Amino acid sequence: MNQRGMGTGEWAAIILLAAATIPLSPFPALAQRPTYQQQMQDNQRTLEGIRRERSEVEQELARLRTQAQTRSRWTC
Repeated sequence: MNQRGMGTGEWAAIILLAAATIPLSPFPALAQRPTYQQQMQDNQRTLEGIRRERSEVEQELARLRTQAQTRSRWTC
């Protein structure tokens, strides 16, 4: 360091440190946001998963109803 302030090497170290820490920044402005197309694809996958799960639950409900009807016939 010279008498007037920081030297070139010190400035370079500061700049490198700043550049290295920017990707770790918690600020959303610096984070890459998904595109509209990516959001649509993610939403489509989520919807398909929900539909699959709903279908499975409906099938299970139908099975349980059938089972309940069968048992109620035997108890009457």
